[in-house]
Amino acid sequence: ARSFRRWLKYQLGIMWKLLVAVAAGVPTPACRTSSGFDPQAFTLQKRPVNDSAAVCNDGSEAQVYFRPCCNGETAGDFCNESAPVWLVVFGDGNADGWCWDAESCDRRFREHLALSSSSFLPQTFNRSGFTWQSEVGAFSKGGEVNQNFYKSYAAYIPSCSSDLFLGVCDDDQADESGPKFCGKTIAKAAIRNLLPEMNHYGAAQIILVGGAGIMTYISELAEMLPVTAAVSAVCDGCAIQILDQSNVGDSDCSDSDSCAPETTLSQGVPLWRTDLPSSCGGWECLLSKQSNGLIQRAASQVPLLVQQPLYDARVFTRANISWTNATFAAALRNRTLQAVAGAKVVLGPSCSRPESSFTHGEFFNVTFGGGIPPLSFASALYKLLHDQQESSIVDACQGVDCNPTCPGSQLSLV
Repeated sequence: ARSFRRWLKYQLGIMWKLLVAVAAGVPTPACRTSSGFDPQAFTLQKRPVNDSAAVCNDGSEAQVYFRPCCNGETAGDFCNESAPVWLVVFGDGNADGWCWDAESCDRRFREHLALSSSSFLPQTFNRSGFTWQSEVGAFSKGGEVNQNFYKSYAAYIPSCSSDLFLGVCDDDQADESGPKFCGKTIAKAAIRNLLPEMNHYGAAQIILVGGAGIMTYISELAEMLPVTAAVSAVCDGCAIQILDQSNVGDSDCSDSDSCAPETTLSQGVPLWRTDLPSSCGGWECLLSKQSNGLIQRAASQVPLLVQQPLYDARVFTRANISWTNATFAAALRNRTLQAVAGAKVVLGPSCSRPESSFTHGEFFNVTFGGGIPPLSFASALYKLLHDQQESSIVDACQGVDCNPTCPGSQLSLV
């Protein structure tokens, strides 16, 4: 009964916001001008978050990419023909990585400047030069490939603080020498930056997408949003698990992809000056467990979709175990499915990568079953917003990259 009431309230909120937007006649830009597609309306454009405390590791000002909905040439493509949906994405989740001490941070700043500074970000959001096609995943403006979300208002907040969007800063800290860890401050500043447009254009549904850090304070972000919006979240590859085989103290590990999380997070969280509560164990709040873990806590606060590859390549690397080890692979699959239990929608591809795929081509390209069209991440997102019941889309095949549409599958390479 409680789940039905929550679903009914969710749907009524969507209908109300749509009626308000239509009645107000809020103007939206046109996708095309006389000279072609308008990049300001058709692609995500960069702008500063306008908060002096929201800075990257090197002190440069954090940025947000934004794109409004734009009216197409036919009535069905007008923005006010459907409820305004917002996709707000915080980096590439855990896939962006993190640093945890002076050595790892110095290495990251040298080798991954784009993840520690905003100084070299392009003006237009893109994936390998593609700005609106299927390669940008849920941000795609292609009405055929992305029929349910091509009219969405879209925002992307690049990760540039190396702290899983967890560090808390004020103006005094931003002026201190040395690297800055202001991820949570950046996330909240970005939301405040977007609020004028949300209030102007309307926001019936807002989907917050992120990794483990964002999920620890998802309710705080939801409370900042317009009260008439139905807020849900996507945990895009956010599961961090502790395994017995983790290579704790392995001198060969060099970054968060290869080093044991119990080492990197236990040192990183105090360095970043986070406000993770002691009630869930400080840095252990970031862990996905079989019960009362990160995912279960987030799912109790907002409707949650979890996308998690069942054979995450990073776990094999951290454990120093070959992906051909069938026993370890089977155990990892089972533990992952237990860790993501409790979410409203679970998407579990039998893939080793990518960890995050919401704004990548795998949002459409990794498919499940032989339906027409086959199920995908896009299908799971639709279920999150429109289905009342919990559901799961999980590969039946067992084995690393056994799904032929996985990027690492030998069949997909052929």
